[in-house]
Amino acid sequence: MPYKNPYNLSYCLSGLPFIDTFNILEQKSICIDYFTVNAAIIGSSHFLKINNDLLEILTCQKISNENTNILKLQNIEDNKIHIQKKRTGFFYEFTLVSQKFSTNEFNQFIKKYQSENHWLQHAFHQENALTVIDYQISDKNTLHFITLHSYPETNTIIITTTSLCPDF
Repeated sequence: MPYKNPYNLSYCLSGLPFIDTFNILEQKSICIDYFTVNAAIIGSSHFLKINNDLLEILTCQKISNENTNILKLQNIEDNKIHIQKKRTGFFYEFTLVSQKFSTNEFNQFIKKYQSENHWLQHAFHQENALTVIDYQISDKNTLHFITLHSYPETNTIIITTTSLCPDF
C-alpha cells in the first residue's frame, strides 16, 4: 500500500532571508564552537535556523512561492526521506522516518516519551499530540537534532534527525 501523508507535511530547506512567518509555540537556541542554532516548535511542526544561513522547516503550512532562497521543497510522499547538502563551513544531513502504529502501541510509545525530559517540548490540547526537539553533540563536534512529531488521529509518529558536521 502506498504511503499516505496524514497532514500534507512539507520539508523545506532554504537560505535566508525567508519571508514566511510561523506561530512559534516553544523556542530555544544553542551555541557551540561551530554552530548557532535557533530551534522552534511551530504547531505540530518545527524549524531549525542554522548559523543565520540555513532554515530547515517541517510544516503543514503552505510555503510561499515568493521565497527566492529555497534549496529544497518537498511534500512528504514517502515514509522515509534523506537529504544531504554542503554549506560554507559545514555539512548538513536530514533524515525523516514516518511510522504508523496500532492505537495501543502508539499510546505506549507516547506515554514513554512524555515521561522523559526533553530539551524542547510542546503538548497539544489533544491527548498524545506532542512535538519534541532534543539534541546531542558527538565527540567530533557534530551536532545532532532529533525531533518527534505525533499525530494521534492516525497513530503516526514522525521522527527526524538533522546532523551538522563542521567542514575542516
